[in-house]
Amino acid sequence: MKHISKLILLWALMIAATASAEAPYDGIYYPAGAQDWSCNIAELGGDIGALGVVDSVLYGLENTCDLDNPTQIRDMEATLYDAHCSGEGFTDTHRLMLMTSDNGIYVIQNGYVVEWELCR
Repeated sequence: MKHISKLILLWALMIAATASAEAPYDGIYYPAGAQDWSCNIAELGGDIGALGVVDSVLYGLENTCDLDNPTQIRDMEATLYDAHCSGEGFTDTHRLMLMTSDNGIYVIQNGYVVEWELCR
């Protein structure tokens, strides 16, 4: 019985560590400096709707990206992902980095950086 309790505890700790590795980016956002932008989760990913990261899915403006293969960037509060994206009649796979900022997160792609501020 002691052995089973130790296995359950180890399993719970492993799940908690995995969840905490992805949790820093989960949230509802709006583009930095944007006026009259919705922070309503019901409008997540819609036209001028909330932006977000929820359960390893990035919700952009009328598109979504499944974020796979997270790679923590050494000595940075940043994670590199394989992003499998679709929306408005297109599909694409590319690398995407999320990095914490003072007000939310940076969404970094090849040649492009945008800051999303956390909805409060």
